[in-house]
Amino acid sequence: DQLLRNWQLKIVRSFPLAAALLLVATIMGLLANAAITADLTLGKIIASHEMLGAFAIDTRTGRFAIFRLAAGFPLLLVAVIFANSGAATAKHPAGALVFLLATAIAVSVPMSGHTAGYEEALWLTPLHSAHVFFLCVWLGGLPGWIGLVRAVGQSPATERCSYTARTLRRFSHLAMFSMLIIVSTGVVLAFWFVDTQGALLGTPYGLLVCAKLVLLAAVLAIANHARLRLLPAMETLANARDFYPLAVRWIKLELVLAAIILGVGSALSQITPALHAQPYWWLPLRL
Repeated sequence: DQLLRNWQLKIVRSFPLAAALLLVATIMGLLANAAITADLTLGKIIASHEMLGAFAIDTRTGRFAIFRLAAGFPLLLVAVIFANSGAATAKHPAGALVFLLATAIAVSVPMSGHTAGYEEALWLTPLHSAHVFFLCVWLGGLPGWIGLVRAVGQSPATERCSYTARTLRRFSHLAMFSMLIIVSTGVVLAFWFVDTQGALLGTPYGLLVCAKLVLLAAVLAIANHARLRLLPAMETLANARDFYPLAVRWIKLELVLAAIILGVGSALSQITPALHAQPYWWLPLRL
C-alpha cells in the first residue's frame, strides 16, 4: 500500500534531522559545561581553545561528550544514506547501523552523570543506562504512532485499518515492556538518591522526582485508555473515522507529557542529588 509505504519513508527521512539535532545539542552541552566549570561566559570558553580542550580531555563529562560526537557524526552520515536508500525497514544494513549507533549514544549518557560518581557505579550506571535506553524506545515511538494513525485516518480502508491495529498492538506490547523497565529502574535509582521523607519533599531533587511520578501516572492512564478503548475500535473500518482523530489527540497528549518527563529527567541530572542536599521542610505537619 503506497500510503503506508509513504508513512514508513517519512519516518526514515526524519532520522538525519534527529541526528543533526543530537550533534548540535551535544556540542552546546559540551560548551555550556566547560563554561560553567571554568566560570567563563560561553563566548570566552569558545575562544579559549586550551581550556575547552582541557575540559574535553580531563573530565568524565568532556570525554563522554567527545564519544557521543564521535558516534554522532557517523550516525548522521548513515542516517542520510538510509534516508536516501528508499528502504523503510530496520533489516536494511544502514537501518541496523543507525540503531546500533543511536543505542551506543543513548546508553553512554548516564556514564557521565550522578550514578557514575559513586562506588556503586558498577551496578547503578547499567540501571541508569537501561532507564535512558527504554525511555528512548518508548518516547521515540510515539511520533511514528501519531503519524501512522493520522495518515490512515485521512483515507481509511479495511486493509489499512487492520495493518494499523496490528502495528499499534505490537508497539503497545513494546511500550508496556519498556515502561516496566523504566519504572523498575527509576524506583531503584530514586531510592538510592532519595533516602528520607525530608529528602523527598524538602529538596528540589526530591520534588522533581515527585513531579516525574505524577506525570508518569498520567502517561500510564493515557496508555491504558489507548490500549483498552482506542486500539479495539481501530480494528474495524466502521469506527475508523470517529476514533482515529480521537486517538491522535490522546497520543499527542501522551507525547507532550513524555517530553515534560524528559525535561524533568534532564533537570534531575543537573542538580545536586537529595542524598547530598540539606532538606527544608516546608509543610506544616510531619508525615
